[in-house]
Amino acid sequence: MRKAAARLRTGSEATDHARTYALSSGYYDAYYSKAQKVRTLIKQDFDKAFEQVDIIATPTSPSPAFKMGEKVADPLQMYLSDIFTISCNLAGLPGLSLPCGLAKGNLPIGLQLLGKPFDESTLLRTAHQYEQATDWHKRLPPLTEPSAPERRSNVMPEKVRFEFSAGGVVREKNQLLMVKVKNLEGKITWTFPKGHLEKGETAKEAALREVEEETGYQCEILEPLDKVEYFFKRENQLIKKHVTWFLMKPLKKSGMHDPKEIIETRWVPWLRPETWRLQVG
Repeated sequence: MRKAAARLRTGSEATDHARTYALSSGYYDAYYSKAQKVRTLIKQDFDKAFEQVDIIATPTSPSPAFKMGEKVADPLQMYLSDIFTISCNLAGLPGLSLPCGLAKGNLPIGLQLLGKPFDESTLLRTAHQYEQATDWHKRLPPLTEPSAPERRSNVMPEKVRFEFSAGGVVREKNQLLMVKVKNLEGKITWTFPKGHLEKGETAKEAALREVEEETGYQCEILEPLDKVEYFFKRENQLIKKHVTWFLMKPLKKSGMHDPKEIIETRWVPWLRPETWRLQVG
């Protein structure tokens, strides 16, 4: 198990897995049914708006594009970046985003266009006309912000290092097994056990080992949950992390518990929303 300083735990990924599993595990009326009713109300609002207009224009996100890895430590802000783009999915509308400017630091700004259901042709024609009248789509922002010596010497951008991890969402009846750790920023946070793949390990083997080392429970994998990819920086090195998550059930306590990185292990009620508000650590 790697040291805490070399580990990134993403609570937001695990949050998604817990929510997804809730929709498929007998909680249809409590969550999915209510969400469908809200979705109908959202669609009705858009239908009324499209009685007066052909296209709705909005920002793509509440702010200009943030730098790679900048908001990894704040999952809530990353979720809020999608607040304008989820509406088309909820209402069943065609939508697209195109460049409409550059903010301070040459960070791109996006314009989102939403069209009527099954009227993609009007949407695409509108976007095409906008690109004919502007040249924002031809301006490419730099992928990195090179230092002055790099600009003078035309040094290539930094290379990306790849890391592979695996973790487990352990469920026992209506409880989830979580661990309290100190994240890379020194903050205390609750998350699910996760760690790096050792040489020669498969993702399943690594996930089972990490869960046992961090919690002291031998587990059985029930099903894969998801594969997540994201970028972050460690000591000025750009890292691309690949994480494979599995849903597990506990079998028995073992003697392999290695608490060096773990402050506390606890079973928490998994239906309480506050248990899902996790931070990166």
